[in-house]
Amino acid sequence: MNEPGAPDPYQDLALALYYRVAELMKAGKTRDQIIYEMGLKGVKRDTVERMLERLAQSQRSVQRQQGWRHLALGGAITLMALGLTFGLFGFAPANALAIFPTLAALGIGSYWVVRGIFEVAGW
Repeated sequence: MNEPGAPDPYQDLALALYYRVAELMKAGKTRDQIIYEMGLKGVKRDTVERMLERLAQSQRSVQRQQGWRHLALGGAITLMALGLTFGLFGFAPANALAIFPTLAALGIGSYWVVRGIFEVAGW
């Protein structure tokens, strides 16, 4: 029995296994390769599958958060470009040469919005 406040050796072992599975995923190993390799180390298949599922959920969550940031960035760039294009900020572009940067910003903002939508949707 552990004393209160003492580190739990089983928790350390679980974290080490979780870290190892994450490293294998990062190295590009397939799901079956990871299950096989961890099985050689004596880890049960269902344990490895649960770890893989939790890692996949974590990756999806991070991707969605990144997607929301990209949506916000793209939305801000697009709104500013639209405002400049239509003269909403008190000055309208005088000629075609002056409108080119605002159209370029509109394209860049639209790219980030679309990228954010794809990341949030998980596509």
